[in-house]
Amino acid sequence: MKDSFEKLKKAAERIAELDERVIEVFVHSDTPRDPLQNEEVDLVCHLADPTITQDLDAYNDEGFAWGLDIAEKIRPDVEELGINAEVIVSPFNFQMHDSGEYGEYFHSLFLKTGFDPVLEAADRQKKNREEHMIGDLEQE
Repeated sequence: MKDSFEKLKKAAERIAELDERVIEVFVHSDTPRDPLQNEEVDLVCHLADPTITQDLDAYNDEGFAWGLDIAEKIRPDVEELGINAEVIVSPFNFQMHDSGEYGEYFHSLFLKTGFDPVLEAADRQKKNREEHMIGDLEQE
């Protein structure tokens, strides 16, 4: 599994080279397993683009097109790394996270210096919102 993560880390670094908005690239799943043992592997990219990360319509339109474009651009690198699984690239979206899209397990492959992993930050925000809502309900 370590070899798989090393290969994916190189692919993630290539993605970050292609778009300066990339803050983090992570792989996710519902169970802990070697991501390259599947037919496809999802690389999720947290972009410094509040429209795509916050707006589901922009995520579905601009984000989908961005992911296809980046996946095509890294295809030669993926092949050179010996990754046989189909690599699917998509941007991170907070609404998708709230709906449980990114599974229980994740592994950060690339993280820009000075940033926290987005899933950890999003989980903290979600917990704070829930605690705030509970506090409001208790005051009523």
